[in-house]
Amino acid sequence: MDVIINPTNKCNFACKFCAASTISHGKLSSKETIEKLSLFKDTLNMIIINGGDPLIMDPQYYYDILSWCRSELNRIVPISMTTNLIDFYRNPEKWIGLFREKEIGIGTSFQYGDKRGYIENGKFIVYDEKMFREVISLFFSLIGYKPSFIYVTDRDNEQYLFDIIELSKELKIGCKINKAIIDGRCKEYYPRYRLFEKYLEIIRKYGFKIEDNIYNHLHKYFEDPDFILSCDMNRYCYKDICTITPNGSIVQCSHISYMDEKEIEKYRMDKNPDNNYRFRKKYYSIKSDCYGCEWDDICNSCAVYIREVRNNNDENQYCSKMRNVLELIRDEYRKERA
Repeated sequence: MDVIINPTNKCNFACKFCAASTISHGKLSSKETIEKLSLFKDTLNMIIINGGDPLIMDPQYYYDILSWCRSELNRIVPISMTTNLIDFYRNPEKWIGLFREKEIGIGTSFQYGDKRGYIENGKFIVYDEKMFREVISLFFSLIGYKPSFIYVTDRDNEQYLFDIIELSKELKIGCKINKAIIDGRCKEYYPRYRLFEKYLEIIRKYGFKIEDNIYNHLHKYFEDPDFILSCDMNRYCYKDICTITPNGSIVQCSHISYMDEKEIEKYRMDKNPDNNYRFRKKYYSIKSDCYGCEWDDICNSCAVYIREVRNNNDENQYCSKMRNVLELIRDEYRKERA
């Protein structure tokens, strides 16, 4: 079981695309968090810290979780933290000790354009490449490695995807290219097939394996069709992953945690005999004839994506465009393997 923790809804960035900007309000204490983690102590595999921004919390919060894992579980539990690292950049001495702990792994985020940034003296300051490079350099000099990063793609910044790959290659760090999701401040629908069309452009220029996580392990799907490409969120929730929200609720995943409780309930079905949730049929597949299609598991790997397609009345176009781009990607994979 991987447990995602959103310990706070607060963030020191004010990104214009942020889907998590309406995440449930609250701030977990370490005691409350450990009580929730105790529910999964027999199967706990990894702890993933999201937010808000995790560095809004005091470092002691994470030391308490580390101490509990070491004493109660008596084993190593990796703790993966995704943060903009701006508080580390401004106050490195506050975080050096924690970040050097063997269980802690740090990831960050960056993208070109004018949507990622923070408020200073009433003005929105873009988090630009210069500052990102400074953050990575400082982290490397003090912690000893360079954190990988997430690039959130939308229509405004998709033109920079080759640039971001060149940047990741130059810095020798991993980059995971995700799509923007409609929630919070993000209002524009960015179809998943559009991202896959960009994947195809990248694959034709660089090949599949420039960096495994750029394509979310897409090439592994073609090697082994039983490989779960994204997650099993719309299959059996709470089986392999769940999220603890800032108000202490336990929900299916971080995407779902962006919604309020009334919206979350629209997605749930009753628990089955294995004590797992399945999503309502409305959000289980994009179209009724998805079943039996060779691309079913890719297109329907996330109920939040399915909701976006349905809410934008894009079912037919989504089906035809995803089918076309996936067949072309498969052709590229076969060429590379030949």
